[in-house]
This record gives sequence, C-alpha cells and structure tokens, in this order.
Amino acid sequence: MGRRKYRGSGRTKNLLILMLAVLLLVSAAAAGSLLRQNGLLQPLRYTFSNRPFQFGMVETPETLDPALMTRRCERIIGINLYEGLISFDPDTLEPRPQLASSWKVSDDARVFIFKLRKDVKFHSGRPMTAKDVKDSWERVLDPAVNSPAKELLLPIKGAQLKAEGKANSVEGIEVLSERELRITLEEPNVGFLSRFGMPAFWVVDLEVVRAEGKKFGSPGGNSPGTGPFRLQDWQKDKAIILAANSDYWGRNARLSQIVFNFLDAQTGLTAFKEGRLDYLDEIFGAAYKELAADPNLGQMLRRTSLLDSYFYQFNLQAPIWGESVILRQALNWAIDRDAIIDRLFGGVGQSMTNLMPTGFWGYQPETRAYGFDQSKATQLLAEAGYPGGKGLPPLELAFNNSESHRLIAEELKQQLAQIGIVVHLRSMPWENYQKGLKKGEYSCFRGGWSWEYPDPDDLFFFNFHSSQIGNTNYSFYSNQSADELLTAARKEVKKPKRRLQHYLEVEKQVIADAPLLWLFAWERVALIQPKVYNLKLTALDLVSMHSVGLLE
Repeated sequence: MGRRKYRGSGRTKNLLILMLAVLLLVSAAAAGSLLRQNGLLQPLRYTFSNRPFQFGMVETPETLDPALMTRRCERIIGINLYEGLISFDPDTLEPRPQLASSWKVSDDARVFIFKLRKDVKFHSGRPMTAKDVKDSWERVLDPAVNSPAKELLLPIKGAQLKAEGKANSVEGIEVLSERELRITLEEPNVGFLSRFGMPAFWVVDLEVVRAEGKKFGSPGGNSPGTGPFRLQDWQKDKAIILAANSDYWGRNARLSQIVFNFLDAQTGLTAFKEGRLDYLDEIFGAAYKELAADPNLGQMLRRTSLLDSYFYQFNLQAPIWGESVILRQALNWAIDRDAIIDRLFGGVGQSMTNLMPTGFWGYQPETRAYGFDQSKATQLLAEAGYPGGKGLPPLELAFNNSESHRLIAEELKQQLAQIGIVVHLRSMPWENYQKGLKKGEYSCFRGGWSWEYPDPDDLFFFNFHSSQIGNTNYSFYSNQSADELLTAARKEVKKPKRRLQHYLEVEKQVIADAPLLWLFAWERVALIQPKVYNLKLTALDLVSMHSVGLLE
C-alpha cells in the first residue's frame, strides 16, 4: 500500500511539473514569442501602445451596409464592425464558431441548427437574439433593399419567394427560441455552412437600421453591429474611424482606435515610408520589385495568395477547339505564365497549377495542371492533326474592354504564335461581352473566379456541374462522373475526408479535359510596420483587427 502511495505522489508531482511547463508555453504562445534565458525558454512579454492604428487604404468605401457591400475596402472595415454565425480560421479558412456557439447539420445535408451565444450585444447595447439573425437575412432578400448579395441566400427554402416580393418571411429560416435557429435548404449542400460567415449573413440591429433609414451605411450613420469595434466617425472620402467596443462579448480588442485613411497608391506609399501609416493594404506590381530590393522596406512586405484566379475558357460546343482535348492541352503547355506575371504585374501573382488555391484547406501540391513546355505543346499540336499549326483556323480570344485584359491577351497571342497558332483578339464592352457568354458565341474567352465563400463547392459546382450550363458554366462542360461526384460532395456530412476526395477527383478530371486555359492566381501585397503585432492576411482578402496590437 505504502509503495503504491509513494509512486502515486511521484506521478502527481511529475504531472504538476508538466502542467506548469505547458501553461508557460501556452502563455508564451498567446503573447507571441519565446525568449531563451539561462538555457530555458521564457515568455517574452509585450507592451502595447494605446495610440490609434493608422490603416492605409487605396480604395474608398461607398457604404457600410453589409447588404450592399461590393468593394473589398467595405468588407475589410465591415468585418471589424459586424459578425456572422461563423468565422474562418485565418490559416486554413475552415469554419469556426463566432456568434453561434455550436451547430448541427442533418444527415441529408439540408438542415442546419445553430445555437447562439448568450452574451452578445449590439453596439446599441441591446441583446442579440435569433430573431435578429432572421430579420437581418430577410432584409438582404427584400426587393426594396436590392442587395447584390441576395443570390447567396436563394438556396434557403422560400428565399426565392421573399426575393420576388411574394412572401413576407422566409419559410426556411425558423426561430426555435431566443438562442436557437433552424435553416432548411431547398437542396442538400453541406458546403452551404461556409456562407454563414460571409458579409451577406452578417447580423445587424434592425431597430437601428429602421430608425436611420437611408442614413444607415452612409456618413453620419451608426454602426448597428456586434463586432469588436464600433463606428466612431466617417469623414467622407478621407477617413473612417473605429473605436474599440468595450462591451464586446469576446476578448476586448488590443487597439483602442483604428483610422482607415483613404489614399491613392503613391500618397499611401509615401506616408508609409515616412512612418505615418502602420499598414498599407495594397502595393501594385510596378512598385513591388523596387520595394523588394530595398533592404529595409523589403522586410516589411507581405504577399498573400487569394481565392481569385484568372484564366481563359474554351466553349466545348464550338468546332475544333471544343472538339479536341489534345488541342486544348497543347495550348495549356504552350503558355509561360511566370513570364506574363513578371512582365505585366512585376512578379506579383502565382502560376495557376491546379483548381484548389494555394493555402486553401483542400490544396494538394502534388495535383498539378499544366506547366510551360513548348516542346510538349508542339508534339500535342501535331498529334491533334495540326503540325506547326498548319490547317488550324485562327483562335479568337474574346474579352471585355480593359487595358489589363488587352495586355494579357497580347501576351497569349505572342506566345501561341511560337508554336504556330494564329490568334485574333476581340474586345467589347462588358454588357455585350456578358450577353455573348450566355449565348455561347465565343470559342475561347476571358474567365476568372472570385470565391463567394471558402468551400470547394463554390468553385467546382458552379463552373463544372452540367446543371449550371446557361448560368455560370460558360464552357458548357458536361462530365457525368464529375456531376455525380459534385452532387455526392454536397450530401457528404459525416466524412469530410471523403468529401474532399470527391473534389480532388473532379479536379483531376477537369485538368485532363482541359476546358480552361490555366493562367494565374492573384496575390495581395501589403506593407506592415515592424511594430504591428499579429496582423494576419488571409486568402479571403479580409483583415480582422480584433487581435492586432501596436508594440511600444
């Protein structure tokens, strides 16, 4: 008995030592760093400044109404004022709780039940309830609001009727109690979960919105959100100032105030160099190489891959180009994407090697599309029956009017000429271009994709499921196996690895079928001063300032 007691106390002592060590490491991680002293790791403690954070923006917002936001700058300011039921892990973009403390998804992937946090208040001080969530979403669908984001909500049962003004409320948004909400979709789609964190689903205080009327979302209006910051001042075309929300449901922000300064690119760069800005949110390619070569400023540059891609698409119903997969593969091997990025964008951007973006939770580096191999392109061109391009009619590249689109098309024309392909360029106004897309008038045309929500369903289903032909599947891509996998992925609730595998299989099929001319994925380049702590740039192109600090 005594021996067992002795051994037990030893284990307890060792456990206590281990727990203390773990607590030390966790505290240090929370503080941000470790310092080695006398051979031991010690937490490095930071002291934060209370001065306003000077945020430089090269864009000017028109609204702070989540239902009407279309600009990146509006969403960046908005993410610090408003919140959704979920947010996203900054590194993987996987969903995590925000205003909802937990959720369940039905086995048929049609029903989502959310439990809300108990301690959430709007900036007005009024407690947030499930009814506020329902009211906020139904406002986005209200025809009188005319929200450009309403399509994100249309898969909810009854949302279409609300959007058409044929119903007062949405059948599929049910308030079960003050803290519980049930959402029912028209069709199964487990990937819909990620939409609940996007701006269209941010929750607003409708009492404040109604009281302000047209003033809401404009200079002089209020900020009826639940976020870690509240609107303090809006100096039109000059600055927006946010102050920390002292009654925030989570940990209070480290910053007391954020000043979003609206500047042109050159003025912003000068202000940053002079130390008048803590952060400058966009550096264009022309300035990037010069800054990267600077031994001081080069250390302050940050590059982030985005969920935005640029490519050309083939009309698979068009003669020749749509009929020959070998021909489409040849074109893909003929393009030197890095050369285009370097010449036109100062090296800012990434060659598009597959469909899953770099840094996204589904990204597989071993899955690659097409590189640059002119010999292989020439070989495939001959296999397709057009050696050296002989007998092949000119390829028309269609795009909407834009100097950048024209320059990219010119690069493609020159590179394809090297394997014997003659290219004609066709530029037109956006309205005309869009009409031609839907009618299938072009054999090869400019495309691109900006993800509405961070789930593979957003890219794969809308671009490659045959049900979307005539809607967003402009290539007229139809593959029965891909359709089955994409439909199965929407229904896969219990096995996320299997769901991801479905998308990876579709990715391989699409790469082999080559309905696209892969080009590049966009990057964001920013400047961050050394004393800025914990500012994370994400592939969603949003900047949450909740955990950011300014070191003394």
